[in-house]
Amino acid sequence: MKVKDIITLVKAGYTPQEIGALENSADVIELINGGVSKEDVPTLLEISRTVEDTQKEEKEEKENTDNSGADDIDYKAEYEKLLKEKQKKKADEEVEAHEKTADEILADVARDFM
Repeated sequence: MKVKDIITLVKAGYTPQEIGALENSADVIELINGGVSKEDVPTLLEISRTVEDTQKEEKEEKENTDNSGADDIDYKAEYEKLLKEKQKKKADEEVEAHEKTADEILADVARDFM
């Protein structure tokens, strides 16, 4: 804690024992600089902690909700669907690759007669 912070606390009416016992002096100094009286500081710190805890809980619930939606995907069904599409596409390509053109058919017929 800086000397300036200690002076601020002493001006607000804190004793050296109270200053030494402060857990979160930065928050107390911020409240005092904002014009809050010494008597109201503990109440406002408690409200601040409650709000922070509530915000953390809401954030965790939101994260849990977001993650649970991702688990609903049926990966096996998606995999099988993609596999069938790929097999069909490959089969179509093989059929197209083995089809002979009209010129190739005529060339084969001509070879057979010779």
